[in-house]
Amino acid sequence: MSALQDIRQLVDARKTALKPNFPTRCIPRSKYNDKDANVLTRCVVGYFNLSGYFATRLQPTETYHEDINWYIPSQQGIGLPDLLYIVNGCAVVVEIKIGKDRPPEVQK
Repeated sequence: MSALQDIRQLVDARKTALKPNFPTRCIPRSKYNDKDANVLTRCVVGYFNLSGYFATRLQPTETYHEDINWYIPSQQGIGLPDLLYIVNGCAVVVEIKIGKDRPPEVQK
């Protein structure tokens, strides 16, 4: 079984567990792929979260605040990895690269 099939199976099982009285055939099947780094990152975060670990995506982007109608820059530094997850008390950071993606100079 491939990793994408694993995550689909975990997500589908979670959906079924959350809606025990809902017919299984009516629950939409999960769709995951590895076509680009963003989708692959979502797959990895989902897999670790559903496996019982803490995982989060670190996003060094601006945040739009509607109340002040302004973008607030991120406080994260340049060169941070894409993912942070905790496994058995150990922090693990991961940089996702796919296809022609290359790490920036500050990460080399």
